Amino acid sequence: MRMDTQLSPRDQLLSLPPNGKGLLVYHWDTDGVTSAALLLNFLAQHKAGWQIDLLHPTIGNYFLLPAEYERIRQGKYDLIMCVDLNFTLETIEELEKTAPAVLVFDHHVQTRDIQRPGKQDVSFPGNSFLVNSALENPVNVTAILGMVGDQEERLKEREDFFPFVELALQGKGKSFDDVLRLTKLIDTNYITLDSAGLERMIALVRKDPLFLLEDPVLLEKQKLIDETLNTAQTVTGVPVGKFGLEFNLESPLHLLSEYTRALSRRFPDNIVMVTQMHPTYANIYLRRRNLPFDLSPFVDLARAQGCNAGGKVEVAGLIIPLDKHPEFLKQVRHNLQAYGA
Repeated sequence: MRMDTQLSPRDQLLSLPPNGKGLLVYHWDTDGVTSAALLLNFLAQHKAGWQIDLLHPTIGNYFLLPAEYERIRQGKYDLIMCVDLNFTLETIEELEKTAPAVLVFDHHVQTRDIQRPGKQDVSFPGNSFLVNSALENPVNVTAILGMVGDQEERLKEREDFFPFVELALQGKGKSFDDVLRLTKLIDTNYITLDSAGLERMIALVRKDPLFLLEDPVLLEKQKLIDETLNTAQTVTGVPVGKFGLEFNLESPLHLLSEYTRALSRRFPDNIVMVTQMHPTYANIYLRRRNLPFDLSPFVDLARAQGCNAGGKVEVAGLIIPLDKHPEFLKQVRHNLQAYGA
């Protein structure tokens, strides 16, 4: 079963046989969760005979471990769908060895190298809206959540996409701030390393995501997270060059992205870099808000050295083995110093 790339993404899915076994591999943040929910609802409506299993990479990884590849091979899937994962071309090619058809729905900068069935388009500020567009669905709340979660307040500056947020919220009695708070609640699952909670989230989002604003489980998790995030309002960064500010995060929570976002809101005219150390690797996250600089070269730098990395022009997430970390950090600092020099 091979996908006809001449067909639209919607028609590619509609061309599937009535029955089959598929795997949906999704990113663990709001954008990935909502993208997965949209695809599952579409398939439930149009291809009810399909069994769809769910898999997310180990939280913190933007790649698949050998055991995860083996699980996929053992599944003997007819179709694999990857959403919001920024997988390398090599990863996609490896998945293509295990299933007759692979679809990729992604909006990250590195997706330009994929060129596979599905939809890849870096112009979308969120993958959920890309998926919704590919499925030719009407605008809805689930579709906007991913881009609100990824872009936050910056989305209001996107005259090409923010009107869709306003359209989705018409008659719902909810504001942009409500939706932004909802994305934070959904993200509490991956931040607290609750893998089972991710599948619970997808199931609930498929029904009505707005109900999650009062979900007691998520609200309790948010209280725990807020205690750590509050430190971002007081810590002092180390200047690196004209625009860089370097921080370290010590926490058992997978809080690097949210912590960096909080610092970036506090220092909107800087490039914020935060490192979180783990037993076998270091996570480095860079983010900027008001500056016009492209941070994707940091992703290229990491990948050129065999490290896993991903991101967009305004953000870069890097996973560096401990033996490479000291030298790599020197290179990152050197490159940071070059901005505005």
